Amino acid sequence: SFAIETATSLVAVDAQRQIHHAKKFLDQLQTIGKPLVALFITHEHPDHHGGISEYQRRGKEGMPVYVTRATAEAIDKDERGFIALGRQILKEDFSGLEGRITNLVNAGDEIEIDGVTIRSHELGPGESSSMSAFEPVRSGVLFCGDLVANRMTPFLFEGRSKRWVEQLKAFPRSFGHVEILYGGHGAPATAKELVSMQLDYIERFRGRVASVQKDGELSDEQKQRIRDAVAQEYPDYEPVAEVPLFVETNAAAVAKEIALGENI
Repeated sequence: SFAIETATSLVAVDAQRQIHHAKKFLDQLQTIGKPLVALFITHEHPDHHGGISEYQRRGKEGMPVYVTRATAEAIDKDERGFIALGRQILKEDFSGLEGRITNLVNAGDEIEIDGVTIRSHELGPGESSSMSAFEPVRSGVLFCGDLVANRMTPFLFEGRSKRWVEQLKAFPRSFGHVEILYGGHGAPATAKELVSMQLDYIERFRGRVASVQKDGELSDEQKQRIRDAVAQEYPDYEPVAEVPLFVETNAAAVAKEIALGENI
């Protein structure tokens, strides 16, 4: 989660995975001494909205929750069952967005909050099926969700790594004015640095998988070799989600994607 500080209030972007994480973040915001008046959600993955009930409890009464139409649709469908799984595993420590969205926005919509204009951007399917971003106009800053993760192992489970690469390559053309990116995982940094690092990681990973996959399949030994090679190349990269066999699952998903015709 991140917060935008306006003259008299705070606006949050994303709402943590669990309610107890949300409480810690909101305790930090409370020290600023300004009310939380709005919340924006960047995409459907539950690690970005599982703590929303705490935001609504501690935000101003009737606080708006802004979500793009594509993200709202993806949440309703929950095609991969991630939201249902989060609720099953985390139980009372998970709330989720269902029934809590108050405002649907489209690409290009501008929302005025306490003198700050926030523009909505729809990035399309990539890391998730509905990637969106929110930009405080004329700030040089973009809150881009999981478009980038700073020095962390990205989530490639959904098999859209090629589309993600295309998003990253298009970024300088669409957002050349953006100087700083606040990504979904890791610290904010310059747009040039984060986009370059993310693109490099995914392209290298795709190339490594493509060189050994056969008809979309990898042996356990091949997946382990990929994991070991990635660990050697990126020794300090923690996964963005606490999932067993994270790199191996990334590799299996990318292998299937490549076999289906997503050329590197």
